[in-house]
Amino acid sequence: MYALIPLLVILVGVTAFGLFLVLTEYKPEAEEDSIVIRKSKFPQLQEPITLTTYNIGYACLDRDSDFFMDGGTATTRITYERTLDNLIGITHQLQDLDSDIFCLQEVDTAGSRSNNINELEHMATELFDYNVYFAYDYRAKWVPFPIFHPLGSAHSGLAVMSKYRLLSSKRIALDGQELFPRSLFLPKRCMVINELALAGSKKLYIVNTHLSAYDKDGLLRRRQFNDVLGYCSELYDGRSNYVIITGDFNLLMDDAKRTKDDPAWVDVMPQSLHDSKFKVVYDKTQPSVRSLDKPYIKDINFETYIDGFLVSPNINVVNVTTHDFQYRFSDHNPSTLTFQLK
Repeated sequence: MYALIPLLVILVGVTAFGLFLVLTEYKPEAEEDSIVIRKSKFPQLQEPITLTTYNIGYACLDRDSDFFMDGGTATTRITYERTLDNLIGITHQLQDLDSDIFCLQEVDTAGSRSNNINELEHMATELFDYNVYFAYDYRAKWVPFPIFHPLGSAHSGLAVMSKYRLLSSKRIALDGQELFPRSLFLPKRCMVINELALAGSKKLYIVNTHLSAYDKDGLLRRRQFNDVLGYCSELYDGRSNYVIITGDFNLLMDDAKRTKDDPAWVDVMPQSLHDSKFKVVYDKTQPSVRSLDKPYIKDINFETYIDGFLVSPNINVVNVTTHDFQYRFSDHNPSTLTFQLK
């Protein structure tokens, strides 16, 4: 009888932990206003406009990192000091780029996975001449994987920083969410619709999104993509507004970039894109993401093109550049679009 007590204690502990995760699961509404971090500057929109998308990898996926979900072998989180150094480096990159608008993904506000550093607060403080809005897509009390060195808690989301006035910023939940129990540990995918003021009746919408990465056969991310595209087509078709969709699509920006060496997580854009009026814009000469199965070594790691822009027909593309930062502070390189309104 007494021999069963340790087993009973373990069973009660696991049950209590599971119940805690279920009761505290992040369940956002279908539509929510973004969190206003700073709303102060209202200069007149000036063309051409520069827009940069950058998945900062919660300042923990630098060139010396790998990641267990991508086949990596590292089993411990990086140190507080290294996370902070990466964050400072990313912030300096943003300052040097000096884009009119930044759309950022995987920006942590807290959580043990990023050593409880408020990355959003740091960047907002240093980029003090930007209006800043934020929407969560990941609020996990505890991610118990890898088993012996768990990722821990994670509070992360999508940020937009704009030198220009935003009339509104809204978080819209996407179709194609993870099912229970994976939903307890993975992000709740969304798009953030940022509306900028223009002279006249038309509006400029900048849409920031980050689609699923490790869903089986890419089924969820294709549903998410179709949801984003359908919503944004309505913004354009119904009202003749200007629309740019950007972010980390976790889908190849061009089917022609598919190779025989692509890992299992690589997938292509759905047919709905080709049936739409939106145009794919990305830098064809510089990959935007590397594999995380090993620390980065140029010409050794797999690299591909999953970050970029989908633009409505009334957007005049002046230039697009993916900046070759050699994945120094993140597993992604930022991409910048220079555009005008027709």
